[in-house]
Parts: sequence; structure tokens; C-alpha cells
Amino acid sequence: MLKETIWPFQLADVSVPNKPGKDEILVKVRVVALNPADWKIRKFGVFVEHYPVILGSDVAGEVVELGENVTLFSKVDKVASRPTRLANELRDSSNSPKPMLSQLPRFLLNSHLLKLLQSLWVSRRHMTVIFGDPEWRRAGRAQWDMIQLAHLSGFSPIITTSSLKHEEFLKSLGATNVHDRSLSPDVIQAAVKQRIGDIPLKLVYDAIAVPETQHLAAEQPGDNKTIIGAVALKTLPFHVKLLRELYTKLSGWLENGSIKPRRVETLPNGLSRIVEGLQRLEEDKVSGVKLVGLPQKTA
Repeated sequence: MLKETIWPFQLADVSVPNKPGKDEILVKVRVVALNPADWKIRKFGVFVEHYPVILGSDVAGEVVELGENVTLFSKVDKVASRPTRLANELRDSSNSPKPMLSQLPRFLLNSHLLKLLQSLWVSRRHMTVIFGDPEWRRAGRAQWDMIQLAHLSGFSPIITTSSLKHEEFLKSLGATNVHDRSLSPDVIQAAVKQRIGDIPLKLVYDAIAVPETQHLAAEQPGDNKTIIGAVALKTLPFHVKLLRELYTKLSGWLENGSIKPRRVETLPNGLSRIVEGLQRLEEDKVSGVKLVGLPQKTA
């Protein structure tokens, strides 16, 4: 919990909802995932207007109660969600609206929490996609998701930058070419040009949006460039419609292997070690994994 911006995080007892409302389900949270936005909210006072607040971006757990009109889920179903209401996300239980949930296959372990994606890709073939590597230090978690969606949508080739220790893994997700993040922008541009030849470079996706990756993306070959800020808001009907379509398909994609769960590192002692995990994220000491905590293991 964060009582005020810039205040230290602290553990606190909070009430658990007794009954889910209409079109909602009550979820017993088994896994929470850490997100860089969590430490940025505390440090810079962004995104949150009202305090105190319980931060969090991703949860997974089991359905324990169903609200009125809910027909797509049953009790004990495993689900993952990005709940609309921040203040419920890291409680032991969470009220979640139906459109923001995806049922998880029964084989998927809770520790393999999948960060649900915030956007859909239009399926058009023979486009080239480049993903920025965060500050040239590590393979970005959003990058993994976008590579998989691009591959699923039929994009080719898919070119990305990363530490080469992640090359085999990124290619297993669908990347066709992985370039060393330590190369200069000029060398990366030349490599991209050599790979795509005369194929128009239609799309560049910057998964990190720091100055280095933004400049690299903007300077790629191509004419008549347009820069678009991608945002997904669950308050907009069109975005909710996309989320509904995505979430209903996600379970099947996980089962058939089209989408692979993220590699995770489970923090010890439940919520007690989350602050240390956020410090590691802030100091850029996490590479190739998603940090998760198990609330029920809190000492």
C-alpha cells in the first residue's frame, strides 16, 4: 500500500469484498506480478490521483464467487486479469469485471502469470517489425508479448534487438532476426536494411520508449513516417471490445502453444519481498524474467 506519493510502501490489512456485483466475479489472488509502473508511481507521483492506494498491474487466481449475469466462468476456474480498480489488485481477493478476465488452461501453473496484452495487432502479412531493447540492457517483457502477437498475426520478418543471451528464446517466440543490443544504431540500421531488402518497412514498434529506442525507431529506413503513441484504456468502448475478443481467445492460444507464458522468478515470503523486487526493477537488475509474488506466502 502507498499512503502518499513518494512515501515508502508498506503492508497493511484491508477488507475483502463480501459479494461480487453484477457482471463481476470474486477472485482469490494467488499470484501478483511486479511492473516498472509500480515504482515509478511511488517515485514520480504519476498515474494515481487519490491515496491511499494499493498498486499492482497483473493478478492471477481462482474464482470463488460469481456475480449476477456471469455465465462465462465457474467457481475454481483459474483466471488472469488486469483489474479496473487499482485498490483491489493486491488484496487476497479481487473483484474483477467480466471483460477484463481470461480463463487459464488447467495445466498452466499459477507461477506462470501471463501479463495480459494491452493491444491487438492487425493481421497483415509481409510487414517488418522492429522492437527496441530497453536502454540496451535487457530483453523487455512487453517485447516478448509483441513478438508473439506479431508472429501470430502473420508478420514477417520480425527483427528485434536484445542481449544475444536471449536470442534462442526470442526466436522461439517468433523473432526471425535478433541483433546485439550493444551495436551502434548505424550498424543496426544497416543490418535491418540488408535483411529487408526492397520490402517496405511498414511498422516499427518501440516496446520501451526511452530516448535511445525512440531515436533508433524513428531513424529506420522509410518515407512518410508517422509516429503514433499507443495507449489502451479500459474506459473506451472500442478498447473494451478488443480486450473481450483477445481474452476469449487467450486460453486457446496458451493451450496450443501459440502464446507462451513468461519465464518468472518467484519472490520469497509473499508480499514481504515485493519492495525489494521493485528496487531491482528500478536499478535495472532484472533480465529475462517476470518477478511475481504469492500473497498467501506472506510471512
